[in-house]
Amino acid sequence: MSQKNENIEFIEALTTIVIFGAIADGNISEEEKDTIVSSIGPTSFFRDYRKSLKQLITSTLVSLLQSPNEALENAINVLPEKFRDTAFALATDVVMCDGTFTPSEKENLILLYEALSIPTMKAQKIMEVMYIKNKGL
Repeated sequence: MSQKNENIEFIEALTTIVIFGAIADGNISEEEKDTIVSSIGPTSFFRDYRKSLKQLITSTLVSLLQSPNEALENAINVLPEKFRDTAFALATDVVMCDGTFTPSEKENLILLYEALSIPTMKAQKIMEVMYIKNKGL
């Protein structure tokens, strides 16, 4: 597989994982989309991505709503292990960007960190930091 194809698969996997936590209520808000674009768009991984990031978010969301477990499993299989905690942190940031943290969002994040094999203590620290970041002043 070429480096370019691996990069595209990585981008799509990362986007799937980041969005997964935010779809607890069955959709994704414009604020959440904007947070995704501002947090992962500037990374070096997206530099050569040819499609619109908003277009990628929309297609990923459709895939997740149709078959969330399959889409998540496929994304985890593609994402290198060293980026799993980063993906979880980005997903947590997106979930909490609106200043709320609903029980269904918490359940999705728990499912996500378990699927990513992130230790509970580490995941809780990530969630705590993102809560502090997003609680507003």
